[in-house]
Amino acid sequence: MKKLLALVLTLMLFAALVPALAAETATVDVTVSSEGSLVVVNKSVTVKDLDGDGAITINDAIIAVHDAYYKGGSKAGYVYYESSYGLSIDKLWGVDNGGSYGYYLNDGFAMSLTEPVKNGDYLVAYSYADLTNWSDNYSYFDKRTVTASGGSVTLTLNVLSYDANWNLVSSPAADAVILVDGAASGFKTGKDGKVTVSFDKAGTYTLSARSDTMTLVPPVCIVTVAAAPAESTTTDTTTPAVTASGKTYTVQAGDSLWSIAQKFYGTGSKWGELYELNKDIIKDPRLIFVGQVLKVN
Repeated sequence: MKKLLALVLTLMLFAALVPALAAETATVDVTVSSEGSLVVVNKSVTVKDLDGDGAITINDAIIAVHDAYYKGGSKAGYVYYESSYGLSIDKLWGVDNGGSYGYYLNDGFAMSLTEPVKNGDYLVAYSYADLTNWSDNYSYFDKRTVTASGGSVTLTLNVLSYDANWNLVSSPAADAVILVDGAASGFKTGKDGKVTVSFDKAGTYTLSARSDTMTLVPPVCIVTVAAAPAESTTTDTTTPAVTASGKTYTVQAGDSLWSIAQKFYGTGSKWGELYELNKDIIKDPRLIFVGQVLKVN
C-alpha cells in the first residue's frame, strides 16, 4: 500500500512539473530593423528566461535574436538597463543612439520589455531612422507570409499612429513603394493601402515598403511563388472553338496550363487565371488531359 501511495505521489509531482517545464521556452518570430534597414527578417528563435527575471519576455526575445544572428551575440550588440521608466534599451543591433528604439508585439503596441511572450508571437524591434523628429511610423502588411497563386499576391499596408487622445489607431498607408528583396519595384499602394504584386519567376521573395511622405519602420511579408506546371515545348496551332458563352480550347498532347495561357493570354504566368476559370473540371493544375475542353475567356 505504501509503495502504491508513493507511486501515486510521484506521478502527481511529475504531472505538476510538466506545465512548468513546457513553459520554460517559447518559439517567437522576430524581425529587427536598424536605422531603417532590415537586418533580421521573420526569423524563429527559441526564447527562454535569459535575463533571470523569472519570466519569458520581450527582453529575452531580443537577447535571443542577438545571440542567434548578431556577430558577437547579445554581449556585443545589445544593452538594456533599469531606468526610471522601467527596463529600457541602451543599444540595439550595435547601434547606440541615445535611447531611440521601439518594439511592437503582434503588430500592436507593447507596454514594456518585461511584457511576456509565448509560442507563435511576432516581435519587431528597431532603432529609429529619424533621429531629428523621431517620426518613425510602425507599418505592417495584412499578411506576414503568403503563397502567391497565379504569380501575384494582393496585400494591404497599414501604419500605426496615435489619435488626439493617444489611442493607437491603424490606417492605410497610401502611395508607398513596394520593395522586392530590398529593391524598389513599380508597385505602389493605393489610397486604401492595397497593392497587387506580380512575379515572373518561382521563388521566395521578401517584400517591404518605403514612403516619400513618412518614415516607415519597414514592414515584412515573405512571399512564396510556386512553380507553374512545366511549359510545353510543342507547337500547337489549333484554333479555339467559339460558343455562346465564349471561347473554348480542346487540350492537345503536350499541353500544360502554362503553354495554353501563353497561347491565349500572352504569358504563361497567367496559368492561374486559366485554372480559376476551369476549376470545375481541373482538380489539380498539374494534371490536364487530352480531349478536355477548357474555357479560355
